[in-house]
Amino acid sequence: MKIHNTYTKFLNEANNLPDGIAEYDGAWKSYEQDVTINVLYKLPGGDNKAWKKWVKNFEIIEVDDNGQPKWEIKLKNGDVMTAQRNNRFGQYEVELNGEQYSTAVIDNLGYDLMKLLLKPIEQYESQIKAVDWYSHMADDHRSYKSGNAHKDTIRTIYTELNGGEKRKAWKLHTKEAPKDMQYSDFEKFDAAGGR
Repeated sequence: MKIHNTYTKFLNEANNLPDGIAEYDGAWKSYEQDVTINVLYKLPGGDNKAWKKWVKNFEIIEVDDNGQPKWEIKLKNGDVMTAQRNNRFGQYEVELNGEQYSTAVIDNLGYDLMKLLLKPIEQYESQIKAVDWYSHMADDHRSYKSGNAHKDTIRTIYTELNGGEKRKAWKLHTKEAPKDMQYSDFEKFDAAGGR
């Protein structure tokens, strides 16, 4: 049995390449599938339907010295983002409206895309469906903190809704929330800021 001290060496040997940065290994079968898989989960919905719904077209506009492609992704709303693959493991540096993001970490790309592509009531609906209703009971402080940040996001979105949309938000909340976390009437819900 042969032991490899790094994953890169293992991949390089499999591709008959010297140590260092390996060429694209085709792990996702194609460059198109690679960018789709690694960027689409940041779009509202985060699945193949979301890619088809929000992306008008995409193409490689350049390739860096290491053979990693840079994509131009045109969204159906007219915005354009670029995604530069920065390593062989499918992580991308994304630029959207002058802001830099990375698919390797949790950042605001998903939130900023949601704000660009969805109406406020659609934003509210997507966020209320993603709530961890019991984060306030978590032993892990990160979960507790994340739950509070999500509540703040929902309250911010709620302030952007008009009167009719706020009533719709209350119905969405009542549908999604556990029984013990529902508001008995709209006035209490509204006073709590939609969460």
